Formats: sequence, C-alpha cells, structure tokens
Amino acid sequence: MLFDREPMTVLRESIDKVGILVPPTVYRASGQKTYTILDGQRRWMCAQELKKATVPVNQVAEPSVVQNIVTMFQIHKLREDWELMPTALKVDVLMRELSEKNDRKLAQLTGLAPEMVGRCKKLLSFSKEYQDMMLDPNPKQRVKADFFIELYAVLTDRGRP
Repeated sequence: MLFDREPMTVLRESIDKVGILVPPTVYRASGQKTYTILDGQRRWMCAQELKKATVPVNQVAEPSVVQNIVTMFQIHKLREDWELMPTALKVDVLMRELSEKNDRKLAQLTGLAPEMVGRCKKLLSFSKEYQDMMLDPNPKQRVKADFFIELYAVLTDRGRP
C-alpha cells in the first residue's frame, strides 16, 4: 500500500543495472485474462517505469483471500515489515474472513506478536479518515501509527475500552 519514493528509487536503479533477480509471483484469477501480483508489486512498478518490455514471473495457483494475506505476512516477516496501518487493514480482512478475533490465534496465523495484533486492533477502532492519515503516500505528511496508539490510550482511559 505504501511505496515510499527513496527505496523505490534504489530498487529501480538496481533493476536498471542488473535486471529483476527475484521474479514477481503472480496468479490468474478464475475467469480473468490478466494476472494479479501476489508478491513483487514494487519490482513490477519499477519495471514499468523503466519501460521493460518483459518481466520474468513465477505463476502460482489462485489463492483464497486468507491464503493470499497469510502468504503476504510470511513474505514480509522475512523481508521488511509492513507499516502498522497496512498491517492492521490485512488483520481486519483476516478477522472478517475467518470470523476470528482472538489475538493469539491471529498472531499464530500471521506470525505477528499478540501485542502487535492488539495494536492493529486499536488502529482499526479509528475512523477511515484517521486511518487514511496513516496511509498518506508522502512519508513526510504521513501521521505515525504510534500517535494513534497513544491517543487510543487517552481516549479509552489508558487503553481500557
């Protein structure tokens, strides 16, 4: 969701010099003619900016919504963690898809610490307007999730709803 320019510039320069070393992972949804990127959105975006005629990909079977999100959590735990608000939005999808609210069970599923799941849930309690402030594409204008975590504690009598 958040593609900060500085890391994208570094990646684009690398792809320009040596190509895409790890192909994006894609799948074709049933009934669709185009592919959906499961992993490698940044590499794809850089290749498009560089006007690459072709991009190597690894095609996999279409995952369920839950499989897709769990896979993304696993990939990002091995690389770089997502920022907290995009993480919270994915936790929200899992909670709805699985009808699961238990922090420990969600932690086991995602690889997040139970405390991190709790932080995600706190962010989800804020309206979309405030969530969008944490998703601003410009990192200099983006409000840090920690601000809202601290605000949650004040609004709910030190974190107790």
